[in-house]
Amino acid sequence: MATENLSFAAQVSEWAKAELEREEQTAAREVANEVRTPVAEGGRMPLKTGNLRRSLMASTSDMPTIQEGKTAFQDSGIEMVIAGAELGSTIYLGFQAAYAARMNYGCVDRSRTFPSTLCRIALSRVLRC
Repeated sequence: MATENLSFAAQVSEWAKAELEREEQTAAREVANEVRTPVAEGGRMPLKTGNLRRSLMASTSDMPTIQEGKTAFQDSGIEMVIAGAELGSTIYLGFQAAYAARMNYGCVDRSRTFPSTLCRIALSRVLRC
């Protein structure tokens, strides 16, 4: 931030904007990390192959959608999307794996999968609700 030719008020304004942007990005990064933390490390993410965890995607334009039929995912550069987000923009985080909802909400009749409530718990931990 070049501050030589700015008034004190403009310098404070620039600083405040940078701090707010950093706080927004930190919050989004914390949610992404919390939702991907495996059960063995104190999180809620059931981890068998890591595919569900890799299917988490970030976007600043639209909510990521389920990719029906796609069975293997690779890390999608979440950190880069978050770092590039401008102040006040929406950062969408969403799982692309078709079975993500079943893992989050549970499905007792088909697979005996019990809910892990990944998303709600991650948000409450980060936001301290």
